[in-house]
Amino acid sequence: MKKKVLAFAAALAVLPVFLFSHIDGDLITYWAIELLRHIQTGDLRMYAADLYRDGMGINYSLWLDAVIAVWELPLYLIHCLLHLPAHWIIYETWYKILIWLVNIGAALEISRIFSLLGNKDEKSVTAGAFYLISIPVCFYSIGVGQVDCFGIWFFLCSLRLMLEDRQEKAAVFAGLSFLCKSFSLMAIIPLFLLYAKPNRKTARCVSWALLPVVLEKVSTLLLVKDYFIRGNELNKEVFFPRIFAVSINDYPLFPIAVLVVCAVCLYKNIMGTAKKTEGILAGGWIFCIFYFLVFCHYQWFCYGAAVLLLVIAVSRHKAYAYFLYLGMNVGAFLRDIVQEEVAAILVIRKAETALGRLSGLTKEVTIGMRFPVPEYTSSVGKALFLACFILIVLLPLLEKKERDVEDSTVMKKTEKGLLILQWIFTAFCFAFSWAVYL
Repeated sequence: MKKKVLAFAAALAVLPVFLFSHIDGDLITYWAIELLRHIQTGDLRMYAADLYRDGMGINYSLWLDAVIAVWELPLYLIHCLLHLPAHWIIYETWYKILIWLVNIGAALEISRIFSLLGNKDEKSVTAGAFYLISIPVCFYSIGVGQVDCFGIWFFLCSLRLMLEDRQEKAAVFAGLSFLCKSFSLMAIIPLFLLYAKPNRKTARCVSWALLPVVLEKVSTLLLVKDYFIRGNELNKEVFFPRIFAVSINDYPLFPIAVLVVCAVCLYKNIMGTAKKTEGILAGGWIFCIFYFLVFCHYQWFCYGAAVLLLVIAVSRHKAYAYFLYLGMNVGAFLRDIVQEEVAAILVIRKAETALGRLSGLTKEVTIGMRFPVPEYTSSVGKALFLACFILIVLLPLLEKKERDVEDSTVMKKTEKGLLILQWIFTAFCFAFSWAVYL
């Protein structure tokens, strides 16, 4: 039964792979295929310079591009050897299958972490299924084809290894997670500040964590010319200014709030009062502050889904937490239902379908809404998302002085009912998508 639940969740989550296309998945696939072409022609050194010249600069690490290129290699070889017409959407769809598999790996890691934190097998499987069928993962990760899932998966592997007291292996996966996406630092740094000790073992762990990053940077500099120019340019212009955007009397609130959380973590470490699960809560608070003060972007909701489930793992009121988690998914859906014209599921006005591209019909699809969605729907969704996020992170603190919650039959039925509701909501979003785009 447990395997069937995860299998059903995985089968549901794979549907966005074939439903629609997105510019992010298109770009990431393009970078991977261009990497293969430059290797084939022996011109790897000019890989980044050629892309930059064509206005297609790279945002991710060379190693990540290489992983996707290796995944695309069988299709690329078939295309080259048999001289078949190149349908770009086939490359993109094949790439998104990789994203789907990585998210299955992340769901399995969430289940293992739940078990390590003392949850029963049924709750562990439920958590893994909840991750796979959440709206951020289904539509923003698997559907859009974002590489954030690699960073999430490696971080979850790192946390699981840390809980198993395999610290040096955990450090390697933490380094790989940071290499994929720097967002992982918002969860990794609190863990380090809470539990690291001034000894040789900590020094070795830091060395192992830095090793993947150093190797990637050095190998990239040796192999490819000017690889980091475009990524740095985009980060400076788009991302970093947002970190300091919200301020009072010219004091940026997000960095101050993060430093306060980190200082509390370090204090508890020095005083020897850090508990096993507090690192998870601290990471949840930093993500919560980020979404509230910096940017509530759909692409990064996948991190929010994973972090919230980790917080739920240490909560005792699972039914209440799952109810809030469902509210978070509803808010994520409502937040972009009007504004994002390039996102697939959440564009009710126009979009380009994957099946349309494959058949050569690339005309935009439009639908007439009998009852147009109000403009404030997005604001309602964002408020609901943030409110549920904050409440879930607060939940373990509210439960701190309570006795253990009895695992009653009513609680079990409530949790199962909420899982069914989550499935129904996700299935509704799929049905809506197919009705609009097909």
